[in-house]
This record gives sequence, structure tokens and C-alpha cells, in this order.
Amino acid sequence: MLYDAVRRNPGALLEFIRLPGCWMILLGPILLWISLATFYFRLPKELRAVYVAQKPGGFYFGAMRFLFVEYRRRHGYDWLLWIMTASGAVTLIVIALLAMSKR
Repeated sequence: MLYDAVRRNPGALLEFIRLPGCWMILLGPILLWISLATFYFRLPKELRAVYVAQKPGGFYFGAMRFLFVEYRRRHGYDWLLWIMTASGAVTLIVIALLAMSKR
């Protein structure tokens, strides 16, 4: 459906990209989720299984913290962690702006 809409009016996609809020949405939450998925799959399967799959049905924050520590120990503070940090900050800004606009 989105493809058909863009094909009917290709100029609308360029107009959307030129909106200032569009970049906040693209560089914030969407990039954060993509970088989190990349981060997860760059770790060895043994670490993912032990520290994430150990408690199904909920979040185990200690395990998630250990995954970040282990990733940083293996790869250092590389490009992926920089992207996660920046997109996480932009995501928090987007959430704050949305919360302020509701009032």
C-alpha cells in the first residue's frame, strides 16, 4: 500500500523527507531499533542465549547490562555503540517533545 502511494505521488516522499520532524523520527526511534538488532546479532550466540533467553516473558535488566559490558569488552566503544547512544538520545528528545505537546 505504501509502495502504491509513493508510486502515485513520488513528490510526496521528497516533501516528507524535507520536514524537520521527519529526521527526528528517522534518526531517533527507527535507527535505535535497527542498531539494537545489529548489536544483538553481533554478539556470540552463547552469550545471547545465556543472558537474554534465561528469563522468558520479562526483562532481566542485569543481563541486558552485562550484554552491553561484554560487547564493549569485545569490540570497544565502536561505531555501533555511538549510533545507539546518539539515536537513544534523539529518541528521548522525541518522547519529551511529544509529552510536552500533549499538555
